[in-house]
Amino acid sequence: MLARAEGILSALASDRPDDATAPTLLAECALVRAAFLKRAGRGHVEAARRGIERLDQAMALQPRNPSPWVIRARLQALADEPERARENLARAVSMNPLVRGGAEAVLTRAELGAR
Repeated sequence: MLARAEGILSALASDRPDDATAPTLLAECALVRAAFLKRAGRGHVEAARRGIERLDQAMALQPRNPSPWVIRARLQALADEPERARENLARAVSMNPLVRGGAEAVLTRAELGAR
């Protein structure tokens, strides 16, 4: 099911290169995959890094939107890049302090605390 969603979103991203929605959702798919693989004790770092790459496009289109920065921080935490994750989470919070209490921010802090 996740692969099917990724296929649809990839086509949408190609059709609408100026829209950040599809790349952001593709990064979230990679986040779900990486988190699942980590819980299953399987290689999750590469899936997280693919998500980071996808997110770069969305962030270029909407650099002042804090949501992709939070997603990026969680992906970086899953990619074993804790310092970068902390930096990006702090950047998101500096853009909008309300994201601090959001689910992804909480999960990112939990992931970083597990180290």
